[in-house]
Parts: sequence; C-alpha cells; structure tokens
Amino acid sequence: MKKWVGVFLAAGLVMATGVGASEGTADIFSLRGRRERCFLASVLMPSGNYKVIMSCRDMIFPPEQFVYGYAVWINPVEGGDPIKLGSLGVGKGEYGTKKAFSSVYISEDRPIVREGTRKIFPPALMQGEMKPLNIWASDVIAEPTATPGPTVVPTLGEGERPADQEQAQSVRERLGAWVTRILGVLFGVGLLVVLAAVIVMSVGGRKRYPPGV
Repeated sequence: MKKWVGVFLAAGLVMATGVGASEGTADIFSLRGRRERCFLASVLMPSGNYKVIMSCRDMIFPPEQFVYGYAVWINPVEGGDPIKLGSLGVGKGEYGTKKAFSSVYISEDRPIVREGTRKIFPPALMQGEMKPLNIWASDVIAEPTATPGPTVVPTLGEGERPADQEQAQSVRERLGAWVTRILGVLFGVGLLVVLAAVIVMSVGGRKRYPPGV
C-alpha cells in the first residue's frame, strides 16, 4: 500500500511540475546578438494538450541560402531529445503538444541528421526558458470598485429660490442702491451748478450806468 501511495505522489509531483513549467510564457532571444526576438504562450487545454502560440519580430527570411524557414523545438521536462513543434512560417506559429516542456528554441528548418545511433539536431539560433503565469502565484485579490451613488438634487418648496439666484438678487439690489446714491449726488451737484450760474448772471446784469446816459 505504501508503495502505491509513493508512486501516486511521485506521479502527481511530476504532473504538477510539468504543468507549472509548460503553462506560461517564454521570451525568446537571439543567440547571435541580433535584434530578432519571439514571444511564446502556452496553456493546458481540457484535452490534455498544450496549446502553444508564437509571435516574432525582426526575423530574416530566409535564414540562409537554400533554407527557407525556421523550426520551433521544445525541451521536455522529463528529459530526452528535443521535440519539434513545427515550422515558424513568417514569424507566426500555432502548435499543440502533449509533452510538458521547460524551454524552447528556434533553429533553421533542417532535417535531423543520423549518424548510427546518434542524432544531430539543427543548432539553436534563439532560445528562451518557460516562466509560469504570475497571476497563478499572486495573492492579490481585486477589490470591487465603489459604484458612485446617484446625485441628490434638493427640491425647492413653493416660493423658495436656489441659493445662487438669491445671491445674484442680493448683488443686484446692492448695485441698484449704489447707482441710486450716485445719481442723487450728481443731481445735487447739478442743481448747485445751475444755482451758481443764475447768481453770477444776475449780479453781472446789474451794471451801473453813468448819469445822463
């Protein structure tokens, strides 16, 4: 019984390790100092297969004379030979695999060379390590954002006016009072000027003429 429990635990550990390594992303960079780079994303589907998609930038096509494309390879978690996912095409790719993998590399799309029992795989031109999805390891829980409540507009009773209208009315009343005062002062000054003019004219009109004239 203990033997079977150990076997199941070991199998579960391998499966968990495989899922953690293969379900994630990889940033793939050039091993030749070039600007070429690729992004890979892998998700474990209900069918048990890993769905893999890739997108690349600044890659040169064709890579070499008489070589018309690139190939994508994965290194299985369990070890062993690399597994070819497929051709990369024009910098885009979509693949599927049952094998859990820990890293990925890109080579020229050449066949595997066999020398007796030895296999010679095309050398890697670009390489990247699988990284788990950060969201699975995150403890952050998104808090719901507060929904703003409705804006309450106060209702006015009969005969009531808004505060801004009352303030405007008060300003108008004060302005009217000042205008009235200014007009009163100007009217008083005008009366004084007219009265002074009349007095001057009356005094000037009383000239003393010499006798006999």
